[in-house]
Amino acid sequence: APTIKPVLDAAAQTDGRAQQVLFLFGDDHRVTEVGSMNVFVVLRTASGVELVTAPLSGDILPGVTRRSILDLARADPASVGVDVVSERVFT
Repeated sequence: APTIKPVLDAAAQTDGRAQQVLFLFGDDHRVTEVGSMNVFVVLRTASGVELVTAPLSGDILPGVTRRSILDLARADPASVGVDVVSERVFT
């Protein structure tokens, strides 16, 4: 997979201290994925706490774990400490 080699290269260049690589896309550095897994972030905003992940696209692969996290968080956002669960572009 094309995302595995950069992770292995980063680990080799840092004597194993780097375990993942955060992939940023485009001139605005949109967050996509982290090496061989999806990335979720929790943002505190004026309107509350938001769990965010990038939307599915040609850059983001669908998967059971990603879908399960989104489904569980949307079913009961308070149980994971958030107000909103979003799939949107973020930088």
